[in-house]
Amino acid sequence: HCPWTGSCIGERNHRAFFAFLCFISGLTILVTAAALRLFLGRLPNH
Repeated sequence: HCPWTGSCIGERNHRAFFAFLCFISGLTILVTAAALRLFLGRLPNH
């Protein structure tokens, strides 16, 4: 059972679960990159 999707992962929904994992991973990378760019852009130049 997967607590994040609220359903059990079995033979019939492996593809949907894998797509969910890929989407969440990509979103995490995108948000992290955007946050780093924003943070690094606000650092004072020396």
